[in-house]
Amino acid sequence: MAERFLANVGHALIFKGDEFVGQSTVLTENTFSFSASPNEVRGGKSNPLLGRWFSDSTLNVTLTNATFKLEYLAWTLGTTIEQGGTSIYESGAAGETIVTAGSIELVNKPASFNGTMLGWYKKPGAEAWSIGAISEVSGKYYMAINGSKVNEVYCIKYPYMDENARMMTIPADFNPDELHVVIINDLYNADVNKDSGASVIGRLITDIPRLGLDPSQDLTLNATSSAPTQLSGTAFRYTSGESCAEEAVYGTMTEQVFGDKWQDAVVALAAENSNMELANGETETAIIRVVYGNNVASQRKDNSNFTFTKVSGDASVDNKGVVTAAAADSVISVTLTGYANVEPAYIYVTVG
Repeated sequence: MAERFLANVGHALIFKGDEFVGQSTVLTENTFSFSASPNEVRGGKSNPLLGRWFSDSTLNVTLTNATFKLEYLAWTLGTTIEQGGTSIYESGAAGETIVTAGSIELVNKPASFNGTMLGWYKKPGAEAWSIGAISEVSGKYYMAINGSKVNEVYCIKYPYMDENARMMTIPADFNPDELHVVIINDLYNADVNKDSGASVIGRLITDIPRLGLDPSQDLTLNATSSAPTQLSGTAFRYTSGESCAEEAVYGTMTEQVFGDKWQDAVVALAAENSNMELANGETETAIIRVVYGNNVASQRKDNSNFTFTKVSGDASVDNKGVVTAAAADSVISVTLTGYANVEPAYIYVTVG
């Protein structure tokens, strides 16, 4: 197996149920933290350690995004984002010119502030701001500016509803969302003997179907740096329903190396039904497992991947692995097609 190393940040795909709700392509950090608590069993003279078992397993995941994501805050607080939000109108450097003495027409539809329609005004250069009541006249909105005269210039501020903005409510009682995240990181070549000019030779794909987000989010702003947004959480157990044992898992990690073939990792073959007891003319289909090295579990593979050959006797076998017994006991060899270096498996046919 070629040597490789895992480096750099990846990118994340984010789902809520089956809905694809976002992705992070400018991460500065993605972290996986695995832990469990050991429990000791001791007994006997001097109370020696007899063994250990483990509980309280945990998988924590952190994604830190270089740019601001309002969605990260909404998911962390368990709230939703709505189209349209409250903004603040602030006069530009030129200020606003009074057209009608005593008030000024507002260019945006104002929003209430603490339940009241109001704004603030002052003359340029003045320190104190005064409160100006806002009223509606014939579908237009005006801020009262006491004592103002035509052609005078004022600075004004007032809240208004911007339908092009996005807004989320910050709940006092929040419960973070549960997300399905898939994080994809690059694998790099570290093998001096590998005949490849590529530095990125594969990917590590981490799939966490149930990530319960942590109820915390810090936005720290200062004059010399930006404020990243972060998703952090703990994986919840789930069962796929594909196993009789219903084994609970937190997710999967898939190592994908471009150009690799599963056959390259096979060290031997094994037939599950290596001893067939058949009557003359009876048939049985071979079930073949491939045995891998490097602590990888063996697998059943389709018989189209193998070559079946009669070694002795008068039984027959076709290219689908269907063995037909005849009068005499027989031996069938099974090889991995195109890989003569892999140890073959043998099937022994006994005629009863």
